[in-house]
Amino acid sequence: MDTKNFKVNSQNSLVKWIGRKITGAHNGTIEVKEGNFTFENNILSSGKFVINTRSIKILDIDDSETNA
Repeated sequence: MDTKNFKVNSQNSLVKWIGRKITGAHNGTIEVKEGNFTFENNILSSGKFVINTRSIKILDIDDSETNA
């Protein structure tokens, strides 16, 4: 069995997200604090990611009061 483990480079990692609701959607980014994942025989078999919820940014709302 060929197993490869990888550690996430948190300095260069970012999750892009989209949140949808009946009246529309919003999008933004959030930082990855740490994480790792494993491939077995070139197939993703497991992974764990810790997200920094304090880093969430909404990119499609320009009004700073509404965006807060």
